[in-house]
Amino acid sequence: HTHTHTTHHTSQHHLTINTMQPSSVDSRLFAAVAAAAVCATAGAAWLYTKARRAEALVYQERSGRTKIERAMRANLQAKQEEQGYSFIPVGRVESCYPQRRGAPRQGNLVPSNRGRLVMSKQTAEASLEGLAEYSHVWVLYVFHENTNMTAGKGKDKGLMLPSKVAPPQLGGKRTGLYSTRTPHRPNPIGLCVVRLESVDVTARTLHIRGIDLVDGTPVLDVKPYIPAYDSVPDARVAAWVEGGVAPLRVEFAPAALASLHALQPSLRFFKTVDEAVAAISETLRLDIRSVFQGRGLPSSQARTHTYQLHIDTLDIAFETREDHVLVQTVGSMTNTAHPTSYAAAAAAAPQPSYASVAATAAAEAAASPEEQEMYDE
Repeated sequence: HTHTHTTHHTSQHHLTINTMQPSSVDSRLFAAVAAAAVCATAGAAWLYTKARRAEALVYQERSGRTKIERAMRANLQAKQEEQGYSFIPVGRVESCYPQRRGAPRQGNLVPSNRGRLVMSKQTAEASLEGLAEYSHVWVLYVFHENTNMTAGKGKDKGLMLPSKVAPPQLGGKRTGLYSTRTPHRPNPIGLCVVRLESVDVTARTLHIRGIDLVDGTPVLDVKPYIPAYDSVPDARVAAWVEGGVAPLRVEFAPAALASLHALQPSLRFFKTVDEAVAAISETLRLDIRSVFQGRGLPSSQARTHTYQLHIDTLDIAFETREDHVLVQTVGSMTNTAHPTSYAAAAAAAPQPSYASVAATAAAEAAASPEEQEMYDE
């Protein structure tokens, strides 16, 4: 090596700086760094290629799985089209209306009535979180007390689905079932909007008002009501629907009010007498008689008769007069089953046989005009 000596003299010390040429060690180090860089580049390329191959495999698997799922879905749909769809209720309704008679045809016409929607034990509590933020919900349910069958005549003799029904506003005239909200439909499914009072997540219970649901009604689904999406301000309806039903005035006989005060502690849905009076009045003001019993007719043509209404645990006797409804007596129902659990509901509603459906349909066809209210409305 060639050494260059540079000496700086001071008074007592001197400093020597040596400048050397690159050694063989430096060359080997440079070569090693270069080789490492090449290896890193090759490794990155290998990793990139591997990642692309893995991505391609995932895509192929997903594509194959999608094709299989599509084929399975098509087969399932074909089977369901042939055999029918099957749904399990997500809950059941505990209603102040133990029977169909008296239950309003539209829930919001009786905003003071009350009920509870008890979700099934399989319902996760987390699925109810956030629901209490809404004031109203859609309830999709089953008309579980319908037979949906009637006896045909002439060439249509035999069991069949009714094609025409008699809505209350038409005064006995009939129209196609799809132009009405009759519960007698090919698929007995109902839809209503109810007010959501509160949600008890732990008990899996929705407290609701403004219902047209009978006690024990199976519920298929619950969805929040959103005005921005569900309200249609410019909707058009049939002329016979626009007028609605003129409400009647409802009066209570003094003895009936006294009995109601005495029976209030036994009520399941109303905490005060005033709440019960409001629900009873709103229910009866709609004239719950059938068209065959005189609803919509002048008082001179309508029959004078005492009718019954069951609401909550009350047995109510009333008379519809020319311009008002008079509640004559209020008593307590006895031997009235309220399906408050899934087991009780199942026991109270066994699956009917074809023979029993046929017998019921025959009974409906043979019913007198006064009895038709149970079937046509």
